[in-house]
Amino acid sequence: MIEAKEIEDYGEDSVSIYRLLQGDPSSVKQIAEKTKIGEARVCELVVILVRNQFLRMHSQEGEDGPLIWTTIMQEEQEEEVKKEEEPIEPVHLDLIHCGQFSINDKEITGWFQPISLFLWREIVGFHKQFSLDFDAETVSYHRWNPSRKAYDTIIPYQTTTGGGLSVSTDWQDGRNVQLLNDYAKKWGCEFFPACTIHTHVAASAFESGVDAADEKDQPGWHLTLGHLAEGKDKIDIDSRFRLPKFKKVKALTDAETGYKVPLINLFEEGTDMDVVYGCPHNNKNFNQFRKRVTVTQTKSSWSPKGKSKWRGPKILSRRKSRSRNKRS
Repeated sequence: MIEAKEIEDYGEDSVSIYRLLQGDPSSVKQIAEKTKIGEARVCELVVILVRNQFLRMHSQEGEDGPLIWTTIMQEEQEEEVKKEEEPIEPVHLDLIHCGQFSINDKEITGWFQPISLFLWREIVGFHKQFSLDFDAETVSYHRWNPSRKAYDTIIPYQTTTGGGLSVSTDWQDGRNVQLLNDYAKKWGCEFFPACTIHTHVAASAFESGVDAADEKDQPGWHLTLGHLAEGKDKIDIDSRFRLPKFKKVKALTDAETGYKVPLINLFEEGTDMDVVYGCPHNNKNFNQFRKRVTVTQTKSSWSPKGKSKWRGPKILSRRKSRSRNKRS
């Protein structure tokens, strides 16, 4: 390269080389003027040329300062090559609340503790009946219990909006704190982390932005139930899995993503999936759990000045079921 050659010719003067090593700005300026290139470019090129010149001048036996430096550089380069050649170790996760998984740089594999059809009928019965009666979302939390070899369920005290897709749970609420304390006392472990099931009432099942935000710090499976209030034979279900945000996990994959999981993988092998999707809505404890859900609706009215006045929250009464038939 012409620019580099011109600097190299000028750099044969050892005095100028040492000035550059000591950071003498006048030398850089002189080279820039002589070669007609910018000072920034001179600095870039001179770093390489000065190093080579300096090593040639001080490579005799006994002058080990520069040689130590070059050895360190070589070791660093060898380490970088070694890092590139070494395969990335897979990460194995034992998520006691839902299953076991393995992650490498290409895929996520593993298995889930199975949801029993008994639990499925109970929990879908609650969610579906509430959607039919109140046209509002609900949420439930689930954790595998090794002692029972089944999932434990907590339907917390929650607030939902009638006619909309919004439900929230305040885990600082004393009643929810009591539910968690009772569980810990009974089973000797904390309930969380836990998996979730929530509804989209009559809408289709999908992962909304709100769902992603609610689930982002909850590793495990998460289900959304849709088409619950339309009287359809089969419900719509979206199933996904979230990873814990461990450093080793984030080095291999995106821990912020909800990975799609075939629903069949969450049930025992051989389960009739038509039964899963066509699950009837009945739960003998519905009224007990229904009391844990507060349904509100915020309405607006217009003042004479055109400003919106908000009224709410308003407690909604239970709506009569659409599916009741009159006797003839």
